[in-house]
Amino acid sequence: MCGQAALGPLLLVSGLAQAADAMLGLLRRVPGVVVTAGVLAVLHLLSAWWIAAS
Repeated sequence: MCGQAALGPLLLVSGLAQAADAMLGLLRRVPGVVVTAGVLAVLHLLSAWWIAAS
């Protein structure tokens, strides 16, 4: 399955983008962006790790 092989790297890049978004929210003092993007970054990165481990 070609699509499943690309899912780990896609989630990794998505997690890093969400982490950068959370940092921008922190710099601009927007708590909603920090919390939402931070939670989504953790979710994306944990999902990428889980897929890579299986």
